[in-house]
Amino acid sequence: MKNGNLGFEQLEEEISYKFGRALENMLRDISVVEGFKITLKECLESGNGNIEICLEKGMDTIIDHVKDTTLSNIDLVRDGLKKSLFILKLLKDSYIEKELLQKENDLIKNIIFSKDNIDNWEKFSEKILRDLRSIFDFHFFFGIFKPSEDMVKVHLMCFADIKDIKPVKKEILKIIRMFTDTKNTKVKWINRHVGGEEVPKSGEIYIKFREFLPEFPNVGGVLGIGKFIEKPLLPKEEEAVNFIISLMSLIIGSSKALSTAISELEFLAERDALTELFNRRVFDSFLNYEITRAKRKGYRFSLMMIDLDNFKYVNDAYGHHIGDLFLKEVASVLKQVLREGDIVARIGGDEFGVILSETPIDKAKQVAQRILKAFNEKKVAVPDGNLISIRASIGVVEFPTHGTTSKELVRAADLAMYKAKDMGKNMVIILDPQNIKFSLENQNEKYRLILRSIDESKLMPFFQPIFNIENHSVIGYEVLSRLIDHEGYVASASRFIDMAERLGTIRDIDRIIIRKALEQKVETNFDKLLFINLSGREIKDKDFMEYIANIVEEYKVKPEEIVFEITEKTAVDVLLVLQDIRVNLTNKGFKLAIDDFGSGYSSFYYLKYIPASFVKIDGEFIKELYLGGDKDIAFVESIQFLCSKLNIKTIAECVENKETLEILKKIGINYAQGFYLGMPVEKLI
Repeated sequence: MKNGNLGFEQLEEEISYKFGRALENMLRDISVVEGFKITLKECLESGNGNIEICLEKGMDTIIDHVKDTTLSNIDLVRDGLKKSLFILKLLKDSYIEKELLQKENDLIKNIIFSKDNIDNWEKFSEKILRDLRSIFDFHFFFGIFKPSEDMVKVHLMCFADIKDIKPVKKEILKIIRMFTDTKNTKVKWINRHVGGEEVPKSGEIYIKFREFLPEFPNVGGVLGIGKFIEKPLLPKEEEAVNFIISLMSLIIGSSKALSTAISELEFLAERDALTELFNRRVFDSFLNYEITRAKRKGYRFSLMMIDLDNFKYVNDAYGHHIGDLFLKEVASVLKQVLREGDIVARIGGDEFGVILSETPIDKAKQVAQRILKAFNEKKVAVPDGNLISIRASIGVVEFPTHGTTSKELVRAADLAMYKAKDMGKNMVIILDPQNIKFSLENQNEKYRLILRSIDESKLMPFFQPIFNIENHSVIGYEVLSRLIDHEGYVASASRFIDMAERLGTIRDIDRIIIRKALEQKVETNFDKLLFINLSGREIKDKDFMEYIANIVEEYKVKPEEIVFEITEKTAVDVLLVLQDIRVNLTNKGFKLAIDDFGSGYSSFYYLKYIPASFVKIDGEFIKELYLGGDKDIAFVESIQFLCSKLNIKTIAECVENKETLEILKKIGINYAQGFYLGMPVEKLI
C-alpha cells in the first residue's frame, strides 16, 4: 500500500504470494497424508504397538497440521478480502456511468447562444436547468448578483413544492454574507416556482455553491444548487452537482457578458463614446427625419453648428486627457441648457450639432445665446492651476429659410459658424439667405479651384527675399504658395489656404510647392537659405518628414540650406515631439525658425526647449515701430537681447519703410523682410 492507493505491481505481487501460499499448503497437505500412510505402515511392521495406538498417533499429527493450515488460510483469505474490497471502492469511486456522460454531452451540444437566449438569460437558464434535473434531481437553484454597491439581487428558482422557503433563504443569506456586507446592502429576492413535486418533510438542506467571474461585477456572481436530503450524496451525485454548477457558470456568465457587450455595441453605434451624445450618423438620420416631418406638417425648425474656439491649444498644452475632460464638460452644459426633446450630437473632434424641433430662428438664436452664456460661465480646471472658460463659435440656420435638404442646411450652418470665427470667435451668427448663397458659390469656386490646381499642378512657389540688415545682402528666401486660377491670375495663399486645410488637401499643396522650390534651387545653383513653412501637424507626421528628407536627398540639396518655419501657435505641437524633431530635422542638418514670434501665450518659454536657429518677430510689433511707440520698441529690444544670449538670429517681418529698417538696425535685429525690401517673385535671383 503506497499513499493509500494499491499499485498494479504491488497487486501482482500480492496475488502471486497468495496463490503461492495456497499451493504450498495444498502440497503440504498431500505430503502429510503420504507421511501418515508411511508412519502407519512402519508402526505396524515394527510390532511395537497395536493398530489402535498407531492410528491415534497418525490422526493427531494430521489434525494438528490441518488446524494450523486452516488458521493460516483464514488470515490469508481475510487479508485478501480486505484488499479486494479496497480496490473495488477505488474503482467504484472513479467510475462514471457511460449513460451519465452521454446525457451531459447531449445537453452541452443542444445549448445555443441565440440573441433571444442572451437577452432573456433567466428563461434560457431555466430551460437548461429543467434538462439538468435528469442528471441530478435538485430542488432549487439560485444566483447571487450585485448590480450596485448598495444592492444584491438573488434569483431563486424552485423546481419543487417547498412549503417553507424561509430556511432556504436563511442558508442563502449566509452565503451572501461571505461575499458582501449585508448591513448597508439591500437584498432583493426574485423568486420563481418552476417545479411541482413536494420535497421531503424531514431532512437537512444540502447546498453547493461557487463564485464565478468575480473580476467582472456586472457579469459575475455566485451560483448555487440545493436539495433536501436524508443521507449524504453519493460520489456520482457530487460529480453531477459539480458538472451542473460549472455548466451554469459558463451559460449564465457567457449570456450576461454577451448581453453587456451587445448593449455597449448598440450604444456605441448610436452614441459618441466620450461624451455619450449622439454621433454623426444618428444626427444625420434625425435631421433627415425632422426635414420629412416638417415638410409634412408645415412647421419650421432650426439647426445650429457649434465649434469650440482654441480647443486645439487646450488639447496640445495640457494633453488629451484634459481635452477629453473639456469635451465632457461641453456635453454636460449642452444637456443642461437644451430641452429634453432637442437632439444634440458630437459630429466631429470639437464640433457639435443641435436640432431644435419646431423652433423658429428667433427662438433658436435665444437658445444659442443661452448656450454661449453657459459656456462662458463654466470654468474647467487644468493642471497648472488655471481655470479655462469654454468659448465657441455658433452658426444658426432655419428650415426652410436657409435650405430644404440636410446637405443645404448643414453647409449653411457651417458657413455661419465659420463666419463667427472670422469675426472674432465666441459669438452667434445667423447669415442672410442671400449671403449664404453667395458664400456657398464662393466656397464651391474655391473648392473646385483647389482640386483642379492640385490635379493640374497649377500651384507654384513665390520667393520673398530676407536681407542682412547690416550689409543689405540676401541671406535667403521664404517660399510662399501661389495658385493660378482658371483665368490665369495668381492667387495668394489667403484666398485658398483656409479652405485647403478644411478639405485636408494642404499636405498635397505643400508637397507640390516644396518640390518646385527645390527644382528652382537646383536649376539656378542657388546656394543660400530657403525658408519653408510647415504646420505642427506636418512636423509630427513621420511620413511627411520622411518625404521631405528623401526629396532633399533626391535633388542633392544640402540640408543646412533648408530652414523649416513653424508658427509660434504650433510650437506646443513641436514640444510634444521634440525628440522626433531632433532626430528628423536638426540632427540631419536642417534648421528651424519660429514664425510670428510674440503672438502666442508663452513666447520665451518655447525658446528654452526648441532648437531654433531663427526667430521671426511677428509683424504686428514691426509695422508701427516708425511711429515711435515705446511698447513696441521695448518688446522688440527684449526679443533681440534674449535671442542674442541664446545665439538665435532674429528676423523682422513686415518691414514696409526705411524708418522701420533704421530702427531695427539700431536695435540690433539681424535680418529683415517685407515689401519695402523686396516683393515676392516668381524666380530665385
